Amino acid sequence: MEITVDLTNLKNNNLTPSEYIYLYLLNCTTCEQITLIEPSAIKSLEEKGFIKITDEGASLRMKGIDLFRVKDKDPFLEFWNTYPVRGGTRILRAVSSESKLGKKCREKYEKLIKNKPELHNKIVACLNKQLELERFKLQYMQEIDVWLNQQTWEKYEHLLIESKPKEVGYGSTLI
Repeated sequence: MEITVDLTNLKNNNLTPSEYIYLYLLNCTTCEQITLIEPSAIKSLEEKGFIKITDEGASLRMKGIDLFRVKDKDPFLEFWNTYPVRGGTRILRAVSSESKLGKKCREKYEKLIKNKPELHNKIVACLNKQLELERFKLQYMQEIDVWLNQQTWEKYEHLLIESKPKEVGYGSTLI
């Protein structure tokens, strides 16, 4: 099993990686329940409002469920509509998401982002970055199914990280 963890999501929710994985396993219906977490961490999750502890065990509250839910009405349609239909004279995707290619891409996309709302946001942000950088070279862009299968968004992921200028304080530079 592979679990992708977005560290900014952890920081925003004041969670440790082990707490996040515990919540992920509680949310997963097909996963084996593993309880290798300290009782103090479970108590902390209850105090933060992520879980409810009962006699039967722990269960997720809405705050915990929202960590793993994509909040858009249809995340695939957001992705589909962001992707260009044409690149020059080349057709990059079908107009309708109900086409054979659209259904195939929907299945692949929903499998990719299942329980990973941060991945959906990252994919759309990377696609927008690619479109911004290559707006005059769309004829060389991959077709939508190839773009998904080859996980092309990973090529643009590093461009999303904003580099902040380093503050130089008194006495911090060497002569």
